[in-house]
Amino acid sequence: MAEFSIGEVEGLTGLKAHVLRYWEETIPFIRPRKDDRGRRVYTSRDVDLILRVKHLVQERKYTLEGAGERLVVELTGSGPADAGESGPGFAGTEPIDDAAPAADPAPSADSRLSAARAAIDELRANLLELYGMVKKRDPGDGDG
Repeated sequence: MAEFSIGEVEGLTGLKAHVLRYWEETIPFIRPRKDDRGRRVYTSRDVDLILRVKHLVQERKYTLEGAGERLVVELTGSGPADAGESGPGFAGTEPIDDAAPAADPAPSADSRLSAARAAIDELRANLLELYGMVKKRDPGDGDG
């Protein structure tokens, strides 16, 4: 799986590093790992999620928290009935073209797209598992 530094993610998404760091605090799915020097290392999956959040916030006018909730709905296929939306970027469909920054297409766009789809499928499976654990959790268990 491809890995990117925060500077590379800035270039791919058009977002500043401080915005990316803030989104990490607010959106639980955006969690780059840190290397042995403490630097953030983003995966293709992280970049895909960041681009989806960017689209929801900037184009669809969601709050950042609302965009995070929307990701749960999209990736798990569950949530309020009125939260569903068909079209680009919804789970199981083509990626959002208008969320990508304006740039020349990479020469290996097909391989990047395949890798992105595989990463999204893996993320969807992980989120379904997490959602199931959260849903089963007893709010009065004191684990807080």
